Amino acid sequence: MKIFIQREILGRFESEFNDKDKGLVKTKKIQILDTLENGKHVLSEIKLDENQDITLLIPGTKIMLPVTYSTVQNKTYFKQFGELKINGK
Repeated sequence: MKIFIQREILGRFESEFNDKDKGLVKTKKIQILDTLENGKHVLSEIKLDENQDITLLIPGTKIMLPVTYSTVQNKTYFKQFGELKINGK
């Protein structure tokens, strides 16, 4: 399922790991804060496309981003699925 997330970025980071089949794999992620219906706050991470430029994605930047998501063992995983737009640009 594809949805749009419109939030303010709390953080961004890149990480890398060695995959036995693919070699060195780099991932880019941003962090956002969601408020659930019961009022609880949840920190969510969104995995970005490998070609996504994250230099403009500084904390406080408001974005709109199409994502896909999946849930495994009560944990939801988000992944970029289209063009990220910075609000106001």
